[in-house]
Order: sequence, then structure tokens, then C-alpha cells
Amino acid sequence: MNKQPSMTIASVTGHQGYAQGSAYAIETSYLELKDKISDLKCLLVSPEKPEHCPDYIQHIPCKPFSYFEYNLFMIYGLGDLIQTDFCLVVQNDGWVTNGNQWKDEYFNYDYIGAPLPEVAHIENNQLIERKFAPYFFANKDNFPENHYELQNGGFSLRSLRLMRAPRQYNLPMMVYPYSQFQHIPLEMKWSYAKNHVAHVEDLFLCAVYRKFFEELGMQFASRRVAAHFSCEYAPLHNAENIPLSMVLGSHYVSLCTLVGVKKVQLNENVSSLDSITNNQALWYLLEQNHKLVIPEKHNKLPK
Repeated sequence: MNKQPSMTIASVTGHQGYAQGSAYAIETSYLELKDKISDLKCLLVSPEKPEHCPDYIQHIPCKPFSYFEYNLFMIYGLGDLIQTDFCLVVQNDGWVTNGNQWKDEYFNYDYIGAPLPEVAHIENNQLIERKFAPYFFANKDNFPENHYELQNGGFSLRSLRLMRAPRQYNLPMMVYPYSQFQHIPLEMKWSYAKNHVAHVEDLFLCAVYRKFFEELGMQFASRRVAAHFSCEYAPLHNAENIPLSMVLGSHYVSLCTLVGVKKVQLNENVSSLDSITNNQALWYLLEQNHKLVIPEKHNKLPK
């Protein structure tokens, strides 16, 4: 029998406010997988070590950095910090929800993330256009050449050779001029509507250089394999007839974030219990023994 590959559960944030939730994401995922993967390590990169951070999580401090720099870090830097065969990337809003759904077959792929209802048209390693849900569902069984389905990076599995390839092959990242300044202090913002967001790491890996990586022999998970691995957009899972009970993890896109081990804070207003029971992702968390916390500012339930 071949030896099972080694893996690091890692979370990276340049925002100290996300560090504690990121540590909880690592811890929750570790507890779900520690009996499934024999050589399992944990890594947190954040400006400061959060108050709660188990000893088995290695912490490496970093200078604070923006979301733009986060993408640079994940594309060009993460591979230098990983010493295992694979890395499971988690965030404060993306983690392993059901370790019983782990499959060693995931190690057959160099990249797996939650499937998204989004397609990128790429020509010569350049983004031409991003196409979203209406186009995706109308064409999902027959995309044109050079159109690549995206898989989210916030909860994803990556091989070491994929993580190190962008630096090894000196692959440049395309950055359009920012669309506008937003907020005070000033912050640059890019417009998805104008297809000006070409610098996000999952687009870079899944689409911009997808053909290049595949020519090197790297493997990207199919939509169905990815849907068993993770969920971000439940209607896509419904279309594939894959219930959330058969999914390893989820990425919640800030709908909710971890504030403890299997303890989740909702980040949107709740005006009725139906808004929870009718939400597939939230209901699934309850089924997986997660505790939901509604902050007072989001609690709009009738008194």
C-alpha cells in the first residue's frame, strides 16, 4: 500500500481581527481530520498569535497586509512555508464541517475548492471575461474552449508542487488599474462587474494558468469531486444532486464566521427563525453539532 501523503492545515491573514477565527478554523478542521490523516500539521500566519491557539498550531507572525497582498502571499509565498505534500487552506469562514466525508482520493488532485457558478474566459494566460451564474447554468454541460470553471480558494486543498510552481516558473500576475478609492483611510477597490479582478488567487490558479499547470501534469478536480469536497453555493450542489451531508467542508463567504470550536457567529440580520431553517448551509451546521450565535446587532427577531 502506498504511504498516505502528509498535509498541513493552514490559515493566512494579514488582519489581526481575523486571526482568532482563523485559529478556530484550523482547530475545528484538525479535530475532524486527526484520525483520518496520520501526518497532519497545522500553521497559522497572522500579525500576532491569538489568545486561543493550541500548541499543535505553529504560529508565524507577519506584518499586517491587505486583501490584495493576501492574494500575492497565497500565490507566491505559501509554498515556501509548507513542508508537507499537501496544504488544506482554511479561513475563519471556511473549515471542515464533517471529517467523516474525508476521502484519500482527494490527494490525487493538485487543486480542489468549492465549485462556483462562475466561468473565466482565458486567452494566452490573460483574463478576457468572467461569466457568472446565468451563463454557468445555461452552459454548464458544454463550455467553449478556453473557458474554465472556478473553484474557491478559501477552503481548498493544494499540492506542494502547485503552490511552488508560480515562483518556480516566474509566472506574472495581471493587475488592472483599481476602479475607485473606497472608505477612509483610503483603500483601493476593483470592480468585478468590469472584469477587472484578475489578481485573486483562485482565479490565477484555476483559470489564468490552468492550461499551463495541466501541461505540467497537474490535476484539477472535476465539478462533482469538488462538490463533494466543499460547498459555497448550495444551488450548484442541488443541481448536481449532492446533499450537504455528503460534503467535507464549506466556505461561507462571511455569512458566518467561527468564534469558537464548532461555534459560529451569524453576520447577517435574522428577522425570523425561518431564515435559518430555510438556509441549507446554516441548517447543515446545526446538523453537524455547530452552535449558532446571533449578535445583538443582527438579532431582528420579534420580541
